[in-house]
Amino acid sequence: MRQCLFGYGSFSQGQVHFGPFANLIVSEKPAFVKGEMYRLASGYPVLDLDHPGEVIEGRLLELEAVESFWAIMDTLLGVDAKTSPFVRTEVQAMTDNYSKMDAQVYCLNWNRKPKGLKKIPKGDWQKNMAMETPFVDQLETRHRDYLLKLSKSRGREIVPIQLDLYRELLSMELIVDKGRRLALTPLGKEASLFLQ
Repeated sequence: MRQCLFGYGSFSQGQVHFGPFANLIVSEKPAFVKGEMYRLASGYPVLDLDHPGEVIEGRLLELEAVESFWAIMDTLLGVDAKTSPFVRTEVQAMTDNYSKMDAQVYCLNWNRKPKGLKKIPKGDWQKNMAMETPFVDQLETRHRDYLLKLSKSRGREIVPIQLDLYRELLSMELIVDKGRRLALTPLGKEASLFLQ
């Protein structure tokens, strides 16, 4: 079954969320949608479709994917209308020859708007990312590994940590000490979505 994804930011070639579906791409072409772009505190852009003021460039990715593909991607991104900064919705993307195509897109969930959003001027997320590397991409491997372990822990599970790493992650406001165990801060939870 062929379906389309409007890819931008972390869903563009060479970025963290591109890898899981790269082998499913049948074709890709430049496309755009109307909206606004914001930069998350973690440094990645997120599309706002509720305010269709600007032309947002991306890629229309035609995928050979089974229906369960979307459920897998939703899980990877932690998509949940009640808790996630992302929602998946359908949008009409316009290709460079002005034909319209229906596509799935991951965009901003205004019900769970994350703190630290900054509007990207003129919606130019590519220029914005080139000017400033996402915060998450600047983390050391040991930071990334620990955040992933902590994000996958459940309940009262304790994930051991070294004192120097503890201090660094605490100072970056990625973790919080809850007495007997550590937990991710909202920024830590957001950052963990981009560490797959």
